[in-house]
Amino acid sequence: MEALLMPRPKAVTENPYKKQLINAYLDHDLPYWLDDVITGASRSQGSTKISPMMLLTLLTVYDSLSTLEIKTFLNRKREAIEGRTVTDESYFRDIRRACECAINAITYQLETGKKWNDEQYVRGSLDVMVGQFKRLNSREAVNTETGEVVKASLYILPSK
Repeated sequence: MEALLMPRPKAVTENPYKKQLINAYLDHDLPYWLDDVITGASRSQGSTKISPMMLLTLLTVYDSLSTLEIKTFLNRKREAIEGRTVTDESYFRDIRRACECAINAITYQLETGKKWNDEQYVRGSLDVMVGQFKRLNSREAVNTETGEVVKASLYILPSK
């Protein structure tokens, strides 16, 4: 009997958290657990370097993610900025798998009692003010009351 050569179906990852992510990310505030999830998912594909910011952006833009949508998204931006495109299909698959990892981790965190409005810390531009701290760069902030320079890895704010 002759075997029919059929292509594998396209892998599509459904994103049920798009609306919540948009609301959580509004004004660049994220619950601390969500930042951990996004950062962990961005590192989940081994040696492939995936930006947590890109991962978060993809999760806030698409209801479902496929390698074709990711390829279109990245190439549109890269072609406009750098005049070139990305063609490595395995890179797009790694990004889709990282998004899937993030969605599964978000589901787990919500099932274990985390809330979208838990404590938050601020991510954003370098001139963000958090209480008496002003961010200098990605690693340092200055206490505006004392002038002391401190590490800027996390700013945890109480829930409002």
